[in-house]
Amino acid sequence: MPSKIHVLSNHTINKIAAGEVIENPSSVIKELSENALDAGATEVTIEIREGGRQLIRISDNGCGMSQDDALLSLERHATSKIQSVEDILTTDTMGFRGEAVPSIASISKFTIITCEQGAEEGTMVLVDGGNILKYCPAARNPGTTIEVKNLFFNVPVRRKFQRSPSYDQAEIGKIITHLSLANPAIRFRLIANGSTQISTHLPASENFNSQLHERVSDTLGQEYANECVSVDHSSNGVTLRGMIGKPTTTRAHRSGQYLFINGRAVTSPLVAKAIAEGYGTALPPKRFPIFVLHLTIAGDSVDVNVHPQKKEVRLRYGPSIQEVMIRAVECALQQQASSPGTVESQVDFVDVASNNNSGVFPTYEMIANIDEQADEEEIPISLTPMPEAPWSQKPLLSSGSDSCMHQENSVHNPTSSAPEPQQTPTMELADPMLPLPQAPKVIACAPGYFLCAPDAANTFKICNEGTCWIAFDQHAVHSRILFERLLKQKTEPLLQTLLLPIIITVTGADACLLQEHLATFERLGIRMHECGPDSFMVDAIAPHYNEGRVQHLLEEALEDLKSSNVTRQGERDRQQMYVSIASRMSTPRTKRLSTEEAHGLLQQLLNCDVIIHCPRGNRLAAPVTSETLSRLFL
Repeated sequence: MPSKIHVLSNHTINKIAAGEVIENPSSVIKELSENALDAGATEVTIEIREGGRQLIRISDNGCGMSQDDALLSLERHATSKIQSVEDILTTDTMGFRGEAVPSIASISKFTIITCEQGAEEGTMVLVDGGNILKYCPAARNPGTTIEVKNLFFNVPVRRKFQRSPSYDQAEIGKIITHLSLANPAIRFRLIANGSTQISTHLPASENFNSQLHERVSDTLGQEYANECVSVDHSSNGVTLRGMIGKPTTTRAHRSGQYLFINGRAVTSPLVAKAIAEGYGTALPPKRFPIFVLHLTIAGDSVDVNVHPQKKEVRLRYGPSIQEVMIRAVECALQQQASSPGTVESQVDFVDVASNNNSGVFPTYEMIANIDEQADEEEIPISLTPMPEAPWSQKPLLSSGSDSCMHQENSVHNPTSSAPEPQQTPTMELADPMLPLPQAPKVIACAPGYFLCAPDAANTFKICNEGTCWIAFDQHAVHSRILFERLLKQKTEPLLQTLLLPIIITVTGADACLLQEHLATFERLGIRMHECGPDSFMVDAIAPHYNEGRVQHLLEEALEDLKSSNVTRQGERDRQQMYVSIASRMSTPRTKRLSTEEAHGLLQQLLNCDVIIHCPRGNRLAAPVTSETLSRLFL
């Protein structure tokens, strides 16, 4: 009886390995670029077409290979990096398994052109789907060029699950950014469809931190570099060098964090936690610092062989490494605080007592959340009067009475008398034929909040025993109103051409993402077009936008798009940006509303489909119970 178990062929094994190592074109770029770095290259050029699916070409000026080595590199587990398993603990190279090159060659049309240092001629090897077609002498300067064409041509299942070329190009840009930050003394160039997307310069200094500062300015922007302080700390065989953001510069996501352990770009929750602890109370809650850090430790203290793509590592002496990193961050921040222009001088402190002249004593939650609120209050939009959105005839804030509305219009247009409303596309939040519920009575207002009578509990489904008042977060309420208006608009907003266009400069990865969503941003009321490498010109915006905050609004929307781990298309893209725009345009918590304005907000909130929480999922209202009040007087 024939055996049921048999050994797979090398061709089949390589295809299986390719599924683990090569997920998309950016995986190819990562593996081959790291090989170029291991070969001692000082210049690496990457060329791609159609997001890397049609062509990937990587050229370097490294040590090159002989003909025998070029052929051996196509064999599985053939490597020049290690000789035995013990070498993994001490190797300082990016690769060592010998899987990447044969895996890539098995799923593409693959070409190697290489020449050793000092050799008279080079070698060319042609491979088609893992089968060597030809190898012969070739002319080339010392170094190696690898071409990968028609990636996944013989793996239709993997090709079917690939994303768009623009997404792949953005991912490749991220890979090159990480590699260039990991190796600030090496020059990188990324050319996509004939256009240079990333081009770094050789550093002018031999000091590592100076080199890194230049590289950060090249890849992440001068603004990122200016908002960071240098870190250079060594203790107990652990060295931490690089840059960390000032406490006043934080993000809602981890997108600005770049960590390298022994020159390898990795993610490590343990290290990220240590850095956050180093900030102590200077870091606002639910915010993340930015940093570009190089951690150097002994090779036997880190295990890099725990992930197929080496994205994760395990640290042997985690607690001791954490202590060193915490101390390094503390020292860097203390040094910055003692220098001119201290961190403390850049923070705006809020005096709760002086701002609270409404007769309402601030609750504990209001005091505890001041720092978090200050970080969100970036667009101070006045509510009296509020500019009307072009797609709505309703005033953004209204007391619900004609006399109050007439009074606000007369303030806004002192020379006109009862002007006729402009005929613009309308967007109703509720059926006008249905009777709308009356908003609860507003009894008091404090900066950021307003209080309503207990009868609001049933409307907003807050039925705590002993409820005295219902406290509303005006920022969250206003965000919900704006979000639903954006969501339900049936026509594109009217745009006003800017007298002086706004030039937006972004990084290569953000440029690809922005280019892909130009039409979406125009539907949101921001029209722009590409005007140069990584540059866009905003030439028209909707009237409800603050011209001075457009760039910041775009940056926040891009960050929200990049932070998602799922593929968003069409409506999901728009909804995510609606959330960002509604949050940024809503009234800040430092603003104290009048009773009429607060009542108008509540009346419009009742017209919304969702009245329980804001677009980001935070609740709009909370009960103020007798127990809450009693705790204030203990």
